Amino acid sequence: MVKVDDVLHLAHSATRNQVAVGEACHNVFVECRIGSLKHAIATNICAEHLRNAVLHVKGNKFVERHSAILFPTFDFDATVKRIGTIAIGSVLFFLLGRYVTIPSPIPTVNICVQYGLLAFLAVVCGPLTGSMTGLIGHILIDLSGGRMFWSWIIATTAFGGLLGVLANVTRLDPAHRDREMLVHFNLCQVATHVVCWAGIAPVLDILFYNENMDTIFAEGLTAALSNAVTTAIVGSSMLAIYAVLKARRAKKD
Repeated sequence: MVKVDDVLHLAHSATRNQVAVGEACHNVFVECRIGSLKHAIATNICAEHLRNAVLHVKGNKFVERHSAILFPTFDFDATVKRIGTIAIGSVLFFLLGRYVTIPSPIPTVNICVQYGLLAFLAVVCGPLTGSMTGLIGHILIDLSGGRMFWSWIIATTAFGGLLGVLANVTRLDPAHRDREMLVHFNLCQVATHVVCWAGIAPVLDILFYNENMDTIFAEGLTAALSNAVTTAIVGSSMLAIYAVLKARRAKKD
């Protein structure tokens, strides 16, 4: 059960941590509902914090919408957990990319399964974890191969970040176990793959390495298609398992 005092403490913290944006300051009411009990707390916060600065408490469930903007704090435990996730994810990305690859019709392009893992991390853990995992993991793969392809490293980093942002913007809920969630996920990942591999990677190859335009865009389209297929298989499977585990944990709680 969330206590009213906890919500009052959060509101009081907001007044101490307010950030001035020009001279525009406003009063915003943070509405709190716990059963039939209602409180309105006036907090003086700046216009930058005004957007999405509403806390909802419904029954026993405490839902924060963009609370990091309203209550800027540093969560040490969450930061350590994120770093650990990035480290483990990068190692798994490297192992899958280095040792689990399938040749494609184009010699310079392999069918990769590690992007299913990267997509899962981006959706569940957010764009920062997704982009950093892709960056570190792809650098490790290229280092083991003896040559760095920065155009594709940047594209992999962009994929992890963009998919995480797209999942957040379109309100993709990975814990929601149904067909609609998986369709939503696959629409996001296909669109992101096309942008990164048929757009970002070929353009950077031309700028960085003076590659032939026809050849490099054919490689990009092949990579986008193969990565989308493997992500649909691996990423969807991981999300389905994640949703089941979350549901079981929620029943126990």
